[in-house]
Amino acid sequence: LVGSAGGRTDPTLVRIRDVSRTEHDAMLALIRKKLRSEFNFPKNPQRYFGVPAVYSLENVRYPQADGSVCGLRPVLGPDAALNLDCGAGLGAATHITGAFAFAAVGKALEMLLKRAVAREAAAA
Repeated sequence: LVGSAGGRTDPTLVRIRDVSRTEHDAMLALIRKKLRSEFNFPKNPQRYFGVPAVYSLENVRYPQADGSVCGLRPVLGPDAALNLDCGAGLGAATHITGAFAFAAVGKALEMLLKRAVAREAAAA
């Protein structure tokens, strides 16, 4: 799984961990909830899911109307559009989405290599 890169700016805070242990990522929290409620993943917070996830330890930075960023979510008016773009949403920086992608590919290759080595050892 890959979490949300929106509203983040520090690529050194990207991590890979079991999805049951991720933090600072609302999207992964919703996925955890869905896995527990609809797919019988463990409800015990001490249990791992066995599903690696890429996420960031960085708190989300929200764009403000004046062009600055802030750690507090802006209050939206009743007519505000909830678009995920730089106009009204978080936006995502290329170096952050790239860091998430490189971390995910690295983990996928590690898992594939581990599986191939285990298969080769079992065949020997």
